[in-house]
Amino acid sequence: GDDIPENLRVLTVEDALTYTESSGGDYYYSIEIKNGGEAGLRIADLLYGILTDMKLTDKVIVASFDKDVILYLEKNYPDLCRTAYNIEAAGLFFDALLGIERPEGYYEFDVLQVPPDRYIVNMGTSKLINHAHKNNIAVCYWTINDEEKMKFLQSIGADGIITDVPDIACKTLSGE
Repeated sequence: GDDIPENLRVLTVEDALTYTESSGGDYYYSIEIKNGGEAGLRIADLLYGILTDMKLTDKVIVASFDKDVILYLEKNYPDLCRTAYNIEAAGLFFDALLGIERPEGYYEFDVLQVPPDRYIVNMGTSKLINHAHKNNIAVCYWTINDEEKMKFLQSIGADGIITDVPDIACKTLSGE
C-alpha cells in the first residue's frame, strides 16, 4: 500500500547470496524450502538454477520438511548437499542408539539437521554425532539460542548450529 516506503522490499535468495558473496567472506549456506507439493518442486528448480548461475552448488545445504521435495532434489540435483527427511533422521538415530553399522553409501543424505531435544528422544548426543561422522554425515542443530546449549553441542562435536541470534552464537562459539 501507500504506507510502505519505496525502499522497503522483500529480499530474494538471489539478493541475499549476491550481498554475502560480494562482501569478500567465505560463506556456506543452509537454505530451507518451506513449501511442499508443486510449489516446492518449482522452488527446488529455481533455487538450483540460481545456485548454478552463481557457482554456489558446493556451498549450500538444501533442507525441507517435505519428503517429496527432498527426493526430488536427490533425483534431479544429486550434486547438491541435502539434509535428511524425518524418516531418514529417525533411522540414523536408531542405528546410532542400537549400534547398527550400515554399508558405505547406505545413507543418502549429507547432513542431519535436527533439534537436540524437541522430540521424545534426545538427538543432542555424542553417540549420534559420532555415528553420523563415521558415515560422513554432518550434524547441525536447530534452533539454538541458548549460550550454554551452544557450548554443549560444540563440545560434543556438532558441525553446525542454526540460531536466531547469530551475534551471540559467533561470540559464544569462538570463545570470546
